[in-house]
Amino acid sequence: MTPLRFLPEATAEAQEATVWYEERREGLGAEFIAVLMDRARKAEIMPGAGRLERDAPERLDLRWYDLKRFPYSLLAGSIRDERVIVAVAHARRRPGYWRHRLVELGS
Repeated sequence: MTPLRFLPEATAEAQEATVWYEERREGLGAEFIAVLMDRARKAEIMPGAGRLERDAPERLDLRWYDLKRFPYSLLAGSIRDERVIVAVAHARRRPGYWRHRLVELGS
């Protein structure tokens, strides 16, 4: 299995969403994190299972993994010998905002 890591920006997005949900209802932030980590494990174990991001370099194999119950998706790719979570993106906000992060990945 390929190791998984979150880009710092993706970690910050996950934390921001967690706080937002927790402020709405106690325990909802923890539910969000549990669903997010479940999807992250899927991205790690089944790298080809997500929806392919066609506007990214093919060699990165960027794929979307939708979160159940929440309007968020993980964007994960393969960089050398590791899986990287590039973004924890809201489904209805700022499409493509994460593209500048591909520079860090060597694209």
